[in-house]
Amino acid sequence: MSASPLALRATQGSSLLLYESENGAVRAALRYRRATPSRAEFALDVVNATPEPLLATIYALARNGQEIPLAPYSFWIDARSEGYIDLPFSWLMTLTCSALSVRLQGRNVHQRLEAAMPRPASVVWFLAGAAAVAIVAALLAFAHPRITSVDVPAAAVAGSRIDVAYATRGIGAGSWTLEDIRGARIEGGALSSASATAPITIPRVNLQSVYSVRFDSSGPFGSASVVRPIVVVTPRPSAPAPRIISFTIDRAAVADGDPVTVRYRVSADSGDLLAVDAQGTIWAQSALHGNDGAAQLALPHFRENKELQIRLVVRRGPQLAAAGLGVEAIAR
Repeated sequence: MSASPLALRATQGSSLLLYESENGAVRAALRYRRATPSRAEFALDVVNATPEPLLATIYALARNGQEIPLAPYSFWIDARSEGYIDLPFSWLMTLTCSALSVRLQGRNVHQRLEAAMPRPASVVWFLAGAAAVAIVAALLAFAHPRITSVDVPAAAVAGSRIDVAYATRGIGAGSWTLEDIRGARIEGGALSSASATAPITIPRVNLQSVYSVRFDSSGPFGSASVVRPIVVVTPRPSAPAPRIISFTIDRAAVADGDPVTVRYRVSADSGDLLAVDAQGTIWAQSALHGNDGAAQLALPHFRENKELQIRLVVRRGPQLAAAGLGVEAIAR
């Protein structure tokens, strides 16, 4: 059986093969497809019209003549079938190699396709153009206004002043604005530099309120804006602590069942008198009536000697003050 390639034609970046025999034909094309910023791409198309499978082996030809295997390196093309594969290469490979080659081998087929790599000058110009585009994009990104940080406290006291640290980048003029919950402007000003602090006076309000601090930067290449909420609180003046000015009992010992007379003078909103034993049991209790006066605690009949403590507890809001005096109930 005789066979010969009827046509083998190579052009810049492509190679075509038409091989015919008595049992069928092999048609193959190795083509340069395109270039991207990161790689160059070839495509291999093989039509195997013979009754035998073909083994395709892919490698690059280095400029020193060395063969460099390339992924997927080798694969089979079944009899009477077609095979298609994309072959991407880095730009470094195109600069160090002169051609891409594919061997097609079968029982009666031993052929090779070879396509030249893109010319170095084309690669250089492409890389230079890609670099120029990247530089322009980086410059535009650098020039675009950005607000990189704004340090607004979560809360502030009404009528106080806060210094808000900020940092901006890019080309543009900046400003800050204090707005109420409806978006109305309360006050504002220009940013003095790219990185500094903005002095903001918190308005005086009678109730807790929520405001917004807005930072804006705009220029020829765009604009940027950052909004941070701040809660304005109005602290209530603290009430003076309750005080026990004087606290006495008429007698340190009373007959069993007799009342205990207590005299007091306090500065408080409310208070209580209690008769408590050592175990903490309350045997008598009476509320204070006024901040200056006297009260009687009616003790029960213990029918034995009983040591008690007369406690005075006064309050103003959440604050407390207390004092105690001992008394003994004498059994009759």
